Amino acid sequence: VLLIHKEIKVDEIEKIEDSIAIIGNFLSFCIFLISLMN
Repeated sequence: VLLIHKEIKVDEIEKIEDSIAIIGNFLSFCIFLISLMN
């Protein structure tokens, strides 16, 4: 039971890290577009 619980936690952390990476890429892309406009 404990092993399964740990695996689920790892999956949740990986999903959070993926979403943070996607948001970071989106923000850096927006900053890039803004710098082009200036």
